[in-house]
Amino acid sequence: MKKLLLASVFIVLHSAGMAQTVNAINAYRHFVVQPAANYTKHTTSITAQVHQFFTQKGAPTYYSVDYLTANGADKCDILLVEYAVQSVKVPGGGGSKANANIKFLNCNYTQVFATQGSAVINNPFDAQKSYEKAIHNALMNLSGYAYNYGSGKSKKNKRKSLKGIEHERIPPDSPGQQVTSQPVATSKSVPQSDVDSNIPKIGGNNEFTYALVIGNEDYSTYQTDLNSEVNVDFAEHDATVFKKYLVRTLGVPDQNITLLKNATAGQMRQSLSKLSKLAEVSGGKAKLIFFYAGHGLPDEKTKAPHLIPVDVSGGDLEYAVKLQDVYQKLTAHPTERVTVFLDACFSGGARNEPLVAMRGVKVRPKTGAMSGNMVVFASSSGDESSATYKKKSHGLFTYFLLKKLQQSKGNTTYKELADYLEEQVKLNAVIINNKVQTPSIKANPELNDSWQQWRLNQ
Repeated sequence: MKKLLLASVFIVLHSAGMAQTVNAINAYRHFVVQPAANYTKHTTSITAQVHQFFTQKGAPTYYSVDYLTANGADKCDILLVEYAVQSVKVPGGGGSKANANIKFLNCNYTQVFATQGSAVINNPFDAQKSYEKAIHNALMNLSGYAYNYGSGKSKKNKRKSLKGIEHERIPPDSPGQQVTSQPVATSKSVPQSDVDSNIPKIGGNNEFTYALVIGNEDYSTYQTDLNSEVNVDFAEHDATVFKKYLVRTLGVPDQNITLLKNATAGQMRQSLSKLSKLAEVSGGKAKLIFFYAGHGLPDEKTKAPHLIPVDVSGGDLEYAVKLQDVYQKLTAHPTERVTVFLDACFSGGARNEPLVAMRGVKVRPKTGAMSGNMVVFASSSGDESSATYKKKSHGLFTYFLLKKLQQSKGNTTYKELADYLEEQVKLNAVIINNKVQTPSIKANPELNDSWQQWRLNQ
C-alpha cells in the first residue's frame, strides 16, 4: 500500500493582496482550476469539488491560465490556489488519515491565504472517499465566504473585461480536469484539400438554426501519459471547415454556432446545455445541428457508447459524455428537427491508435434510443472503426459530407445525403484504407420516412 499520495490543483484569481485573511482572495479577478501533479487518479472529482464550491460563491472560475493571458488577462490578476492532499498511515493507529492543505498564491507564488482540513476513514484503501472528505472539510472553513471582487485589492487595479473569454468558464457541474499542468493544445496546420476552398456562399438566413461543432484531436497534450499516436488526426480541421459550410452554404448565423476544438468535459456539457436552452426558448422552431469528430468508446460492460473529451481517460468513462445523454439533451424540448453528425467510432477502434487498449475483440456498441425529430448520420457501423482520408486532411466520413455540401450547394435532401455517404464512404474506405467502413443513418422510428425529404439548407 502506498503511504503517500499527493495531488495538487491550481485556481487562478486577480490582483495583489497579501493579508492572511480569506478576504484577501477577493483581490483577484480570475480563478482557474487544473491539476498540477500526476500522483492520483482522483484529481477529476477533487477539481470538480473545488470548481463547484467557488462557482457557487460567485467567483469567476476558469480552466486555463494561458488562455486567460492570451486573451488579455494580466498574469498578476491571477491567483494560484494550490490544493494538496496527503494520505498517510496514522502513527500507532489502524487506518489512515487524509489531510488537505489549500494555499492561495499570487503570480510571485507568495501565499495570500491558506486553509486545511482532514478526514479519518476506516478503509485505508478508500482513497477517493478520504480525499473528498478532506477537501470538503478544508472548503467548509470558507463556508461563510462570498466572492466580492475588490474588497481586498488596491484601487489602482481595475477590473478587466476579456473579449470572447466566457466560453472558457467552468460550469458548476463540471467534472474537472485530469491534466497535470496548464495544457494549451496548438492547432496543427494541415494541407488544404478541394473541399476546403470554393465553399459555396448561398443567400438566406436560418435564424433559428443552432449548432454545436466539436473537433477533439489532441488528447496527448491534456493527458501526459498518452503518446501523440492516440490523437485523432484532422478532427480539429473537420470541425473548423464544417463550421464554414454551416455559415456560408447553409445560412446559419455565425453567432448561432459554438465551435469547440479540443473540448474538455466541462466545455462539452456546458455547450450541450446551452444548445438545449436555445431549443427551449425557441418555441419549437429551433433546428439543432450537432457535429462531433474525435474519440468514441463503449463501456465494456454496458456497451453504452460515449464521446471522449480530451481531458478524460479512456480507462475511466465516469466523466465521459454518454451518447444517450447527448440525444436526451438535444431532444429535451420540442424542435423542428435535430441533425447529428458523428465522425467517431464506438467499438474501441480509432483513426490512429486506440485511446485505450480494449480487452479481447472490439465491442459492438449498443444503439441508443431515439426520440423527437432527430436523425443521426454516423461514420461507421457496429464494431467497425472510422478512418481518415489523409490525402484530403479530413476524416473519410467528414470529407464526403463536405463534398456533398459543396456539390449540392447545400440543396440536398437527407435521403440523397444518406445514399451518397453510404456509397462513397463504403467504396473509398476499401480503396484508400483497405478496410470496411459503413456509415449508418438512423432516425426516430416515429418519423417513418418523412425525414428523408428534409433539406439541409431549409
